[in-house]
Amino acid sequence: MTQTLDTGEELSPAADRGPVSSEAQDILESNLGKFILTAFLFLVMLTWCSVRSHYLEGGRDDVGDNLVPLWIRACVLVALLIPLLVALKQDRQLCWLVGLSAAVGAVPLLPLLPFLRDYTHLAVLAWLLILPPVLLQRVPISRVPMFLALYIAYIATCAFSAVINYVHLHNIWQIKVGVAFLILFGGFGYVMAAIVGQPLRAEARFRSLLDGFVWGAFAQAAVAVIALPLLLLSPFTFGNDTIFGLAYFDKYKSTFSGPVSLGIFFVISVPLLLIWLDVKGRSSWLAKLYLQFAPWIMMATGSRTARIAEIGMICMLLLLPKSRMRTLAFLPSALVAYIVGFQYQALPPAIFRFFSTDVDPSRDMSDRFFVVTDRIEFTKETIAEMAQESAFVKFFGFGPGTGGYRTSGFPTPHNMLLNQWAETGVIGTLALIGFMVLLIWGLAKYGLSRSPGADQGWILLIAIASFAAVNATYTPHYWGYVMVLLLLASTKIIAFRTEQPAGTMQSCADAKRLS
Repeated sequence: MTQTLDTGEELSPAADRGPVSSEAQDILESNLGKFILTAFLFLVMLTWCSVRSHYLEGGRDDVGDNLVPLWIRACVLVALLIPLLVALKQDRQLCWLVGLSAAVGAVPLLPLLPFLRDYTHLAVLAWLLILPPVLLQRVPISRVPMFLALYIAYIATCAFSAVINYVHLHNIWQIKVGVAFLILFGGFGYVMAAIVGQPLRAEARFRSLLDGFVWGAFAQAAVAVIALPLLLLSPFTFGNDTIFGLAYFDKYKSTFSGPVSLGIFFVISVPLLLIWLDVKGRSSWLAKLYLQFAPWIMMATGSRTARIAEIGMICMLLLLPKSRMRTLAFLPSALVAYIVGFQYQALPPAIFRFFSTDVDPSRDMSDRFFVVTDRIEFTKETIAEMAQESAFVKFFGFGPGTGGYRTSGFPTPHNMLLNQWAETGVIGTLALIGFMVLLIWGLAKYGLSRSPGADQGWILLIAIASFAAVNATYTPHYWGYVMVLLLLASTKIIAFRTEQPAGTMQSCADAKRLS
């Protein structure tokens, strides 16, 4: 039996089966298969972190991945691609793997694309190598939602800016970062287009993406169970790649590129985990443990931004009846974590101060927690520089990826809006803001509807709002897991729109029967 919509799309039970047998597919969809894939990917990443830390001598000299032999980096990348071959041409498994990849962290430095490393992740490789050919179909113009059209306009602006600036300035570094970021944005746009092209599968893909993300979050928590005791045993080790590559000095960063991105990951993982529990329709002891432990891991990153964002996230979850009881269940653990570590730069000194007087007083941030003087100076410098540039730069920027590097000579505002203005100008900034606004509006409409899962729309909005504070000091829209979060939001909006015609027709039929 097949189902059809007025879009002309057909969906059959075997529609997403590929060359792998049904028995093998059942294994891949089982918890055992998911565990094996998750364990494999994280073992590869942990090995990579340890090897990198060894070659960099703990990051004492602040050097990059180039000290690690190229053949080792290549082997790591090949190993990360193996799960893609297992899930080849299987829709649900590929989407699940993209969700999982949000938690994998920073992959090795890519040859010829040196500035993609900090923000790339397995999802980019999956999108480029596997997902587009499998999922992408021709999408009628009438079925392209406005948020996707604005994101395509943003990608086009990035490409135009990168090319014109290279022709004008002949800056090789500029075109390198431009190509790197276009690969990232292009892959993300491909997946959104694929979801729009097959709206009947949007809900199934949403659940696969979400399930993969939660498995990755559980895996990161498991890594923290091992890494945090090691961090406490070595309370302050000099270097930006310490504790087998899992720490930045005494701040926990796991397999991510830095403590801030990891801290925000654990913040937004909480609302997504609550949606996962709602989709499953049952409780989970593992989820309960995770909710109790997540605030402590976030605190161990030492991120001030994450600590502020978590307060806002908890308050919003408490306001929503659907999530209130589960939030109250982990609130005591979160309060204790804040009492212990809120004012300290890292978790080890925050804990040791209760048992020893020999704790460096400079680790206490109570007198400077909200000090952002350096960020204000970056903002002033960027505004002054952009005011003196040509009309073309003001409207189209210096090209994607040029911001954020103090030695590049380009503006480095450390602010999402100003960074976009410097990179893509007024045109690109407005396109990206419009994309985000329409996503938020779509989720709000879903939350206000009478659909059975309408609360999921509000909780997704809470997840997006949870990293809103990061935009003041960073540019998180191209962080790997933030892109997966935006993909979850766009998928849920398409699924909601697909449900609407059926619900409308049912209401009309009921009205006729009553009359």
